[in-house]
Amino acid sequence: MVKLNYRNIPQVYGKILSISNADLDDLAARNFYGENYFKALIKKAKPITKTVTYNLHLPKDFQSHATELILDGLPVGTYIVMFSGNKDFKYDSTITTYGIFSVSNLSFITQTVEKSYQEIFVINRVTGEPVPNAVVRIWENKYSYKKRRYIKTKVGSYVSDNQGYVKFKSKGNTSYFTFSVDIKTDDDYLPDLNKNYYLSTYHSPKKTYYKVNFFTDRSIYRPGQTVNFKIIATKHIGDKVELAEAKRQYQVELMDVNYQQVGKLNLQLNEFGSASGSFVLPKDGLPGRFTIRTTDGSVNIRVEAYKRPKFFVKFNPVKGNYIINDSITITGKAVSYAGASLSGSTVSYWVVRTPVWTWRYYPWLHCQQTVITTGTITTDAQGNFNFKFKAFPDLSYPKNDKISFNYRVQVDVTDINGETQSAYKTVTAAYTAMKISADMLNNVDKNDFDTLRINTKNWNNVDVAASGKIEIYSLESPEKYFVERNWKQPDFQYYDEDEWNVKMKKFRYGSDWNLNTAKVKKLIISRKFDTGKSHYYKFKKYFKNNI
Repeated sequence: MVKLNYRNIPQVYGKILSISNADLDDLAARNFYGENYFKALIKKAKPITKTVTYNLHLPKDFQSHATELILDGLPVGTYIVMFSGNKDFKYDSTITTYGIFSVSNLSFITQTVEKSYQEIFVINRVTGEPVPNAVVRIWENKYSYKKRRYIKTKVGSYVSDNQGYVKFKSKGNTSYFTFSVDIKTDDDYLPDLNKNYYLSTYHSPKKTYYKVNFFTDRSIYRPGQTVNFKIIATKHIGDKVELAEAKRQYQVELMDVNYQQVGKLNLQLNEFGSASGSFVLPKDGLPGRFTIRTTDGSVNIRVEAYKRPKFFVKFNPVKGNYIINDSITITGKAVSYAGASLSGSTVSYWVVRTPVWTWRYYPWLHCQQTVITTGTITTDAQGNFNFKFKAFPDLSYPKNDKISFNYRVQVDVTDINGETQSAYKTVTAAYTAMKISADMLNNVDKNDFDTLRINTKNWNNVDVAASGKIEIYSLESPEKYFVERNWKQPDFQYYDEDEWNVKMKKFRYGSDWNLNTAKVKKLIISRKFDTGKSHYYKFKKYFKNNI
């Protein structure tokens, strides 16, 4: 079976050619590409089937489409399958394509087992059973700069044991070994098709090194402040980690933004592998990123001439459940760190709307952010403020229960001294007043399924009491199980269902069975719930009696 991708072409021609593995090796060694490789390949290959014409389904949408074509069975060997938009198969990279494949019942699994050694298990690809007495040849593919091409040389020939097992060592003392494999039995042959495998023979020795972790009392400082820090040093031996030994000495340096030393300390580790110290930052000089470093580690800190804020802004919780087009009241307060009232402060606000979809439903639409309202008010005698906005929807999106809207509220409060502080809050509204969910795995054993948690929340993730009904349905299961495709289901079928089922009965005709699109079979469980009383509901006895 072949998957064929096509676009704007109503008809293709296909044929199969045979080629020897020796010819393929010769072409690979010559480093042919593109048209040169194609012409050399065709010259060496021999057609074994007549040219077949395939009339493709072609909608007038100028888009890419895919279908599946069935090729007749072939004996053991190496082949080329070729498709072209022209009957004479002339080279054209846009409408001529080909693939090289082999037909064999042999397969193998390879893995690295230890330094410089590779393990191969020869198996029958139909039954999965090991294949004894198979001749396994290992080839090295190495580029010759003198001949300017890859040279394929034989590393060795091995015979698989009763378990289909072969073990070999890499050639020479190189740290990276590129090899290919071919396998032969009395009646079968698996060529390498120039597919390379890699065996790394390099193993780094266990190195010993130290690492210092810094911990500072803050991440941002003002010029002239004291930086208090602590270090913990660890010793690494390969994969093993332990505390560094006591009395180990470290020189700790403070570097400014120009990476010039402005401070230095000598510290000694205690029995816990730690030490502490402090630096006084310079009052003059450029602010920015400073570095505290040792030979085994460092940390960056920020030095800024910032002012300590005198007040902050906070929102009060939004109460109630809101749906689209409701008026939402926002309340908050400007609070002084010194306890003074911030009356008469200017409050500037604006509200930005953004659409949000549930994770199971996300259309390919641009999430347009829109400012829906702005305004300016002042705080009262206690520093409180409040305003309302209407939760207008974006009518360019379809009205359904899969969409909600986030309304991001920003306020900037400026006091009489000109200091400005900001705060943000997001309120969500939808076409429904709440959302419901159940904590449940996608796959569960009916004997283990005991308790189900039901969650009912408003769109701001606040629990709300709600009552309803839990219904569990069985779905129609597939009558027969099929082999999964190696690619995505094509959008068009070239064959009718009867012909497909005769030739490719191991693969499903049409779309594969999907849990989300399976038809409902019957109702098996129905019971009421009330999250005002409980979020948890037992189901074990229901499953036992109904499934």
